[in-house]
Amino acid sequence: MPLSVQQRAVHVAQQFVSDGAGYNVAVAYRLTGALDEGRLDRALTEVVRRQPQLRVQLQEEQSVTYQVLQPAPASLLRTTDVVADDLDAHLTALCAVPFVAEDSVRLRAHLLRQHEAAALLLIVFDHLAVDAPSLPVFLDQLSRAYAGVAEPETDGPDYFSYVRWQQDFAASPAGRAAQRFWQESLDGVDPGCGIAPSTVGSAAVEPRVASIAVRLPADLDARAARIEVTPFSACMAAYTLVLQHYTRSDDVVVAFPGVDWRRPRYRHVVGLFSDMLRLRAPCLATPSLAEYVRLVQDRVMDGVEHQGVALAAAGSGGRMIQPGRPPLPAVLSFNDASFPLLALPGVVSEPVEFATRGSKAELLLSINLRGGVLTGRLDYCTNLFQATEADAIARGFETVLAQLLADADAGAPLTVRLADPETEERILTDWSVGPPAHTGPGIVEAFRACAADRPDALALVAGDRTVSYAELDRWSNLLAAEIGALSLPPGSVVALCMTRSAAFVAAVLAVLRCGHAFLPVDMEQPANRRSFLLSDAAAGAAVVTATADAPAGLPVVVAAQAPPPAGSAAPLTHVAADPAAPAYLITTSGTTGLPKTAVVPHRAILNHLRFKQHEFGLDRTDRFYFKTSPVFDASVWEYLTPLVIGAAVVVAPAHAHRDPALMHTELRTHEVSVAQFVPTLLGAMLAERSDWDCPRLRWLFCGGERLTRETAAAAAAATRARVVNLYGPSETTIDATFHVLADGPLEPDADPPIGRPVAGMRAYVLGQGGQLLPPGFPGELHVGGVGLALGYVNRDELTAKVFVPDTVSRQGGGRLYRTGDLARWCGDGDIAFLGREDGQVKVRGLRVELEGVRRVVLRFPGIVDALVAVHPRRPDALVAYAVTLDGLDAARLRAHLAGELPAELVPAYLVAIDRIPTGNTGKADPRRLPVPEVGLPVGADAQPRGVVERKLADLWARALGAAPERLPRDVPLFALGASSMTLIQVHREIRREFAVEVPVTDLFKYPTVAALAAALTERLDRAARRD
Repeated sequence: MPLSVQQRAVHVAQQFVSDGAGYNVAVAYRLTGALDEGRLDRALTEVVRRQPQLRVQLQEEQSVTYQVLQPAPASLLRTTDVVADDLDAHLTALCAVPFVAEDSVRLRAHLLRQHEAAALLLIVFDHLAVDAPSLPVFLDQLSRAYAGVAEPETDGPDYFSYVRWQQDFAASPAGRAAQRFWQESLDGVDPGCGIAPSTVGSAAVEPRVASIAVRLPADLDARAARIEVTPFSACMAAYTLVLQHYTRSDDVVVAFPGVDWRRPRYRHVVGLFSDMLRLRAPCLATPSLAEYVRLVQDRVMDGVEHQGVALAAAGSGGRMIQPGRPPLPAVLSFNDASFPLLALPGVVSEPVEFATRGSKAELLLSINLRGGVLTGRLDYCTNLFQATEADAIARGFETVLAQLLADADAGAPLTVRLADPETEERILTDWSVGPPAHTGPGIVEAFRACAADRPDALALVAGDRTVSYAELDRWSNLLAAEIGALSLPPGSVVALCMTRSAAFVAAVLAVLRCGHAFLPVDMEQPANRRSFLLSDAAAGAAVVTATADAPAGLPVVVAAQAPPPAGSAAPLTHVAADPAAPAYLITTSGTTGLPKTAVVPHRAILNHLRFKQHEFGLDRTDRFYFKTSPVFDASVWEYLTPLVIGAAVVVAPAHAHRDPALMHTELRTHEVSVAQFVPTLLGAMLAERSDWDCPRLRWLFCGGERLTRETAAAAAAATRARVVNLYGPSETTIDATFHVLADGPLEPDADPPIGRPVAGMRAYVLGQGGQLLPPGFPGELHVGGVGLALGYVNRDELTAKVFVPDTVSRQGGGRLYRTGDLARWCGDGDIAFLGREDGQVKVRGLRVELEGVRRVVLRFPGIVDALVAVHPRRPDALVAYAVTLDGLDAARLRAHLAGELPAELVPAYLVAIDRIPTGNTGKADPRRLPVPEVGLPVGADAQPRGVVERKLADLWARALGAAPERLPRDVPLFALGASSMTLIQVHREIRREFAVEVPVTDLFKYPTVAALAAALTERLDRAARRD
């Protein structure tokens, strides 16, 4: 006989559980009295004889599984003597033994004997043979058989007749209508979608189950009746609302057990009749809470009406089962939890509760009725959810259910509160608010006070050059005088077309002394992009160190590379800054392919500098490492914080960030005490050297991208410095939150949090309706406070979209910046960073708007569609997938992109595809994109020549994830996806492979395999001649 619809679903799911024991069903009873073991054994075999479904073997024929009836066994009961202390272990072990196809009986009976008058009866069933409503039937018949009640032999229906009926029903008009119902109801559901993120869970980790108690109102029935729904529908509505907000998705499907309404005909039959029905949650755009609840109730009733058919046959409704994850995402179960009666004459039986292993769902919310009392329990898979996350869902359910029962009949809107009042109060008054903002003298005033107090103190170190505070004061004043001679309007924008240098620092101070705002310009960007940036920001002048860098059409001041002689003088230039006036402009990635420029006021940057000073005890004895490119806002505090407290700035050489060995030398030689690194670069430095030998380094700051626990631990061990994890978009003035890592071991299985707000700032994790979210719920991080940028230059619509009114805090009239980052509160008040919510990603610490890059790709002739993504197999690189009319000319496209985009935004991989893959919803599905491979450009030479070239090709191929035969010898490796981090990795491998010191700059100077091999061969020859 074929399997029933319900059996097929269970059988398929069992294949994806490591041992199948999660689908065992067990009952246990403590027996005291004069138990007749032989009589009990005979009773068990008699029930199995009368219930053929309990004695079937599974056999497969032409990929179809059948159940084949087997003879009744002669004996079933297995007796074991145990001691009380071992009882739980025995129960767990016996329940964990899975059933296999070859088993001829679908149950096992164990009698665990403690002494003559006490034993425990455990019966373990294969779920293929029973469901919960079958257990009372089995135990009643077992009780009657033990008591010797004669049962007449009948030809009544058995489970096999039910299977035949089900087959007939599926072919009937009613059955076909049920199939259509499920196909329409579940059309477009993502078959791989779960509640836990797809990035968690492992095929190698068996799902384990833990439980959390859920509180329910004692008068649930009455309160549900008042809003004219069943208690089940009220709980289902609350559950789906919580899961929609937890997943940040409208499209949530919850399974619930339905007992086939045809069951009364089979009331004496043991078998699997219960079906797992599906409810697709109503859209969150539903106008009111009352309508949402009514829709849920209607959908529950519709599901019950149309049960009895295979959901998997209804199209996309069948969820894709993944190893390491249960087959169902979420289940709501209402149960009569009263234990079925086992009545054995002369024996007192007491039911025993115990936990079984495994789970059929990521989340299982059980509402149980026992003795007239309702209790709730949330079971969750520990490999998919942390305890704090599961607790957040349980508490959220309690809060939403209470709100729903109170407000659903009052026309309340659908926006629900997920945090209870006590949690909201804690978030608003404690967690979300940083220390008071810092005010005081402006940047120039603070710098000049330091120069007056200690004129001979060291201000700048740049290579072999040192600059005192008096020299820097004179240098910046002379530059300010030259800028002032241009007679720019107050508050003008002055572009700094310069690389990182001592002159750059002097220029920043000069612009601020004039009362203007400075705009750092990346001189490595394409000329047309630089021109757009200057025009868009309405720059009034530019400061350069070389006339060749002077932009066309702007007045230019050429800054000297060194401070002027002591005798040089100029009238004092110093315009007091308005705290609300712009101090600097900084560019970030834009969605149009063009940059967007944020305007940061003086009050914001001054507050941040003073926060760093006071929070971390920074003083004039410190030395700060200025190594971040000036076009990134993280550099601003590196060179301005020391200058407002009288400390020294160590200016890294222009190429230092590409050379870990050089940075190690700089940190040690110049006795740097404060430094910051993007985690990717920090990882490369740690790979280069695990013991930094930098005794003066006391603060190591990390920001720009996610800091992993491995990198953080390695950094603390290598440097013995305190490690600080920073978070903050440019629009919030460098850092919005911070977390100082504690000494000692880090939390297992969790990256360091991004912490709490910095001084003068606020941070909130908000839901899709703008409501405060409790700990554990992912939401969009919103930031407010004195550090907010004024907005974007010439982007009024975008400014209004992301700088929104603050309706959360108790400080009226404020603004919040929508970061687009997902985060959640931890239980201790820290914030955990979860990643980007929109199409913006971070690649090697750089924030990239994918849509902006895509638009530039689409401007290339012959490309009709494109998608830019970061593939999971290539996480450190952008990939452009292009649909073309006549094939992809990768070399010309790359040249086009290089002329339109800065180097860090040019996709490393260019992949031609026939079409953009889509999911069931019709939207692009990046998960189905092919893994990018390093390709061989047309006309390129792929054959390495000589031993050195072959070895280099192997090293580069491994770093790029390419086959050596696909790696061209005469094409620049950056054009094939090499990044600065790849280069550092290869540089380290070259030194190991060839035992020769090669400057990292050689890899830039000789960018192809052939050129680098020639240079390396020459170095090896020279070394051999010296030897």
